[in-house]
Amino acid sequence: MIFYEFRKLLQKHFEHMTSDTAHLFTTNTDPDTLWDTYLDSFPRGTNEIYRERRHYDCACCRAFLRQFGNVVAIKDNEIVSIWDFDAQSDTFQPVVDALSALVKANSVKDYFATKRSTFGTDENHEAAEDGDVRTWHHFHLNLPSTSSPGRPSQRPPSQAPCVTRAPSCKDPSWKSRAKP
Repeated sequence: MIFYEFRKLLQKHFEHMTSDTAHLFTTNTDPDTLWDTYLDSFPRGTNEIYRERRHYDCACCRAFLRQFGNVVAIKDNEIVSIWDFDAQSDTFQPVVDALSALVKANSVKDYFATKRSTFGTDENHEAAEDGDVRTWHHFHLNLPSTSSPGRPSQRPPSQAPCVTRAPSCKDPSWKSRAKP
């Protein structure tokens, strides 16, 4: 399985995970430990040195894991991490299992709030010396929209969107919500 297919499974799981939950949360997982666990959980021979670093060691994916890798939902009084899915791959399943175990071993810390509609880098390109262009795929998720089909933009507070949007300082009501 290539990384792009693995990432599509992550997006599908995330969409299912957020389809019927009121909020997302973060756990108290150390970002560096999360990143190290990701790199060290690949089966032997699947994350070998490529040029100078391991194949799956890139700044884009590291940023995603550090900023979003500890996100969870609470469903039926159980913690569900973004890593709780069948990766359909002998290469990636040990990785998601290890990340899920790590995230769930830590306590829930806070609500997850963001103004962003996506997390991660979809892809970037590298020009090789021979003129070929290589496309690199990275961790990337589209966050649910509060106004997408099936998710009306106007909801009672008890049914707030699962991704809490942080207030903008340009929002006139922001000052009334800010701490003095």
